[in-house]
Amino acid sequence: MSRIDVLLLDADGVIQRPADGWLDSITALTDQNGDALLADIFAAERPCLTGSADFRSALQGVLDSWAIAAPVDEALAAWTRIEPIEEVLRHTKRLQAAGIKVALASNQQTHRARFMREALGYEQRFDHLYFSCDLGVAKPDAEYFEVVVQRLSCPAARILFLDDHADNVAAAAAVGLQAQLFRADDHACEISDILASYGLQS
Repeated sequence: MSRIDVLLLDADGVIQRPADGWLDSITALTDQNGDALLADIFAAERPCLTGSADFRSALQGVLDSWAIAAPVDEALAAWTRIEPIEEVLRHTKRLQAAGIKVALASNQQTHRARFMREALGYEQRFDHLYFSCDLGVAKPDAEYFEVVVQRLSCPAARILFLDDHADNVAAAAAVGLQAQLFRADDHACEISDILASYGLQS
């Protein structure tokens, strides 16, 4: 096992989670099938993850198709009801103090990426931010990881990637990264144990 120089982390499910009430704030936009509305928003968001479409416009299109009169900004605000998982970020801060680079690798559209960068302060909390909307390619596409490795100027084998989706973990491993499935809310799988198993003491 190679020495780890960079810890690369997914965002949702790994270092951040939905804030309480976020789902209700979406489904409350309609008196019809809230789950179907949510599915339509996720579908509309998909092309925005690579920066090929604007999420605000796509979301407005969904609201129009559902005849929802609520302002698009209300729905956008609900989409950014997220909170950092501080117990995970405490580990990343200690690793940074020990000289390990910590970077974010996340599929996001530009609106949410900006919120994470600025409102959540991730620009200061991470050494690098690799949002799919900026790279023009999204996980689990192998090109996503190839671009990240190139930008890090670090051998893939010296990068540890943690993600809560198995297909993303498999894609990263296929490109040569050391990759591990991790879900922050799965208390049977503690991040300290994972880091220690790769020689990272936080």
